[in-house]
Amino acid sequence: MIRNRIIKDGFLTIISRVIPIFILQYIIHPFLGESLSQVEYGNVITAIALINLSALTLGNVLNNSRLILQKKYINERLEGDFNVVLSIFLVINIVVVTSLLYLYIDVLELTNYVILVVISILILVIGYLTVEFRIDLNYDKIAIDSLFLSAGYILGYFIYLWTDYWEMIYLIGFLTSAIYVLSNTRILKDSIKITRLFRSTSNQISALLISGLLVSAGTYLDKILLYPLLGGEAVATYYVASLLGKSIGLLLGPLSGLLLSYLTKEDHFSNTKFIRLLCIGLLIGGVGYITVLILDQPILNYLYPKYAVTALDYTAIITLSLIILIISNLLNAVVLNFLDFKWQIFINGSYLFIYMVGSVALFNYYSLFGFCLGILFASLFKLVFMIFLFYKKNIDISLVKM
Repeated sequence: MIRNRIIKDGFLTIISRVIPIFILQYIIHPFLGESLSQVEYGNVITAIALINLSALTLGNVLNNSRLILQKKYINERLEGDFNVVLSIFLVINIVVVTSLLYLYIDVLELTNYVILVVISILILVIGYLTVEFRIDLNYDKIAIDSLFLSAGYILGYFIYLWTDYWEMIYLIGFLTSAIYVLSNTRILKDSIKITRLFRSTSNQISALLISGLLVSAGTYLDKILLYPLLGGEAVATYYVASLLGKSIGLLLGPLSGLLLSYLTKEDHFSNTKFIRLLCIGLLIGGVGYITVLILDQPILNYLYPKYAVTALDYTAIITLSLIILIISNLLNAVVLNFLDFKWQIFINGSYLFIYMVGSVALFNYYSLFGFCLGILFASLFKLVFMIFLFYKKNIDISLVKM
């Protein structure tokens, strides 16, 4: 019975991730890319990466913190703290997003700034509120939310054609999602007060935030580093080259969140389970890699004819890096629950350091291909180190409850 429910929830989780991203990346973005110059399209990709680096990270950190600590608050019969942290995160997000957009993209007008900041606020709030669906293991509502988001993207695209503001695609998408989430969650109504657990909760959130920032930096650092190195055109090329590889993440990526939801209800994770999880990740990743190599040329030529010729030179190496990183992130759910948080910081900090040093150093010798090669080395290090750490620390121990 439990296994059937996990399979069902896993399917719903994947579907809820696939639908909006498929509509955005395979339908809307190709039209957007053709209507904009390569530099303008690179600016779009960079702007969204900067927003996600802040808003998505803060929302996910608060989401995971609430998920992990929910049982503790229930046992203590307490309510509070999280909406206080949410208010603090919103202020931080507004400052960070505004600053990053100003520093990176100098062609934005005031209207663009305002819309992008509003989008970042919606992303953060939605990212936190959906934890209620995860706490209740209600993946039906997560799937429905994805339908609202997808419909919003489509509506936003038509508004973009009318207004010429590409930001409307994301604004309307997240606005429709927010309407559904706000209508189906209650945690925003929690008391805005500080409880006796605030200090320990703040420490937990701080540790997750450091780790989350390191993970997000690794996710979006390619665009953040490439933009000042080579400009918007290189960012657009890299984005198109990575498109099919990131699609593999639609299969494995959401499973990390699902795994975390169920692991918070267990006390042990055996070696056998870890090996099984690793094998599943490697199998799906291997099949996915071969599939991408077969399909990348016809698909990219059809979707992004303006970018395909250049992008195809980098598809193989970028896809390999992405698949390795996706498998690492799947294992990350285990480390997040069964090891001290210092290992999260060490793993992701080491990965980020190797990423930055390796990609920039090799870029100086081999340009964009060297940049991609540095990312591949960093991804391999992260996967191998996480496997080593699992056996070194013997994760089959009692779940640490903060």
